[in-house]
Amino acid sequence: MNNKTSLIGLGLIFGASLGAMSCGNPVTAANNAVKGGELLHTWTSECKSSDILDVSMKESYAFNGALVTLTREYHSKEGCKEAAILVAYKGSFEIKGQAAGQPEGVKNVDMNFENVTVKPVHEEGRKLLDKLNACGQKEWVLYAEVDMTAKSRAALCPIQDTPFAIYDIFLVANDQLQLGKGGDKNDAARRPSELDDKKLVR
Repeated sequence: MNNKTSLIGLGLIFGASLGAMSCGNPVTAANNAVKGGELLHTWTSECKSSDILDVSMKESYAFNGALVTLTREYHSKEGCKEAAILVAYKGSFEIKGQAAGQPEGVKNVDMNFENVTVKPVHEEGRKLLDKLNACGQKEWVLYAEVDMTAKSRAALCPIQDTPFAIYDIFLVANDQLQLGKGGDKNDAARRPSELDDKKLVR
């Protein structure tokens, strides 16, 4: 094998390794693709009321290989017209297959979120974070993403305690995603038994 061939081989191996790392555990990623490849997209909710800025927000789930990111996008204007703060929960997920007692195509999915970051993306969001002294963090910088995992359980931190798990069901049909409603999504034995009417789109 000449040097050129060796370099090409090393490049292919390195590229494959980077691809595996970017998608998380390669075995879980492969199983997810087989059991529920239809989920492997980014799905965004409709605009809804915000519990932080008291105006509007939307959520998105990005499923990639074995990794998932749940982003809550808080807006400073009604109708989700001006994003102000992004809160991103990042972790891993595993599709468990067909959900017992559910129609064909409804599947179980387990999501484990390990860290959370907060980023002001508009001056209004930055000012609000400064005013609230959110999670004990001072002097927020516009567009600077801050890891808040260690501070997420603080009493004055308006984000979800992290790490945490979500045990859910889902159905993908007509390029729309339905997650579960009811039950207790923090308990694998009490995951939802019915689908939410609200749908997320690609």
